[in-house]
Amino acid sequence: MIVNTSYPMVLLDQPSFRKMIKTLDPKFKLPGSATLNKRINERFLRQSAQLKDLINHARKVTICLDGWTKKGLTASFLGVSACFYDTTIDKTRHAFLNLMELQHPHTGEMLAECLKKCLDQWGIRENQVMLIVSDNGSNMVKAIRLLQEVHAAKKSDESESYEFESDESEHETDEEEIQSQSEQTDLFLPDHIPYRRMPCMAHTLQLLIKQVYEHYSATILETRQVVSRIRKSSVAVEKLIDKCGKSVITDCTSRWNSTYQMIDWLLKIKTSVNEVLTEIGIDTFKASEWVRLQNISSLLEPFAVQTDILQTDAQSLSQNLKRFMAANSHSDPFDSATACNSCSTPQTFIIYIFAAWSKVSISGVSIKTAMVGSNKHAADGRGLNVS
Repeated sequence: MIVNTSYPMVLLDQPSFRKMIKTLDPKFKLPGSATLNKRINERFLRQSAQLKDLINHARKVTICLDGWTKKGLTASFLGVSACFYDTTIDKTRHAFLNLMELQHPHTGEMLAECLKKCLDQWGIRENQVMLIVSDNGSNMVKAIRLLQEVHAAKKSDESESYEFESDESEHETDEEEIQSQSEQTDLFLPDHIPYRRMPCMAHTLQLLIKQVYEHYSATILETRQVVSRIRKSSVAVEKLIDKCGKSVITDCTSRWNSTYQMIDWLLKIKTSVNEVLTEIGIDTFKASEWVRLQNISSLLEPFAVQTDILQTDAQSLSQNLKRFMAANSHSDPFDSATACNSCSTPQTFIIYIFAAWSKVSISGVSIKTAMVGSNKHAADGRGLNVS
């Protein structure tokens, strides 16, 4: 109960709680907080040892990084998890490894040090790391590049096998190609280079959605203003609840799909919103504006669904690329509607990602082959796990 509910363990020492338990079962001897804390620590050490053994026996491990900051910037944390295929149960596993508090500023050097410390703690070897999945933050990218540089420096000290003899023109061409590819993803790096980074698919998809928000910025801004005026008026909120039993919700820039949810929720109570705004003397949306909101909702709904799916545990790469294909087919009718001079269209963006990743080979396995040539593994979740 304490673990599942996150209640403080001092609850066990409260006389009223102990009296209640004794009333329910006089024969049961309730342990104190100190005893329970000792048992939890012992169980944690046992299960950590078991998890470490499973990870050490895994052929390849995908590391996932994410950082977040508490409200008011009072504390920041870096979470590290691992995905790997467990041959003992013939299934993929997703294990949380560590949660480390970060000190400001969150530099790439600090993140690299935290990540390396975590990998060493769990005995994860360099050649065992298949991919490191992170968001597209510059500090995250730099942290992973620093690990690659440390590995390259170590290898160059041990051997001179990395020296190449080529003419100057060929060297310049190769350098341009590597630079162009590295701007996209570290998946293009050779297999012998560890700590290759892959951008989080859900995060990348949300970057695409932000481009759609920019195209509909005027409509979305007006929607936020109307929602804000309703929420700030106790009369409007009360009338709205009396009419439909619901109120409007606002969006949050740091919460995925919240803008879609705000618009979708507004459309569900459209009639009541119009009536309330008219009664309290606030201008409501025109018919054309409601149609535009409906178009935005129809465009964003499948992306919201795919984002929720991409965030689930044990999603393989073959399954995730199919999510992009589904989003690509959905974007066809909206391609011209969302096109603008400053950004790519949804279809162009998704086709670019699929074309780039279909050329990539991870440990000798083509991603394109993993996606379309292994139906059995895709069906039972045994693709290349990068979720």
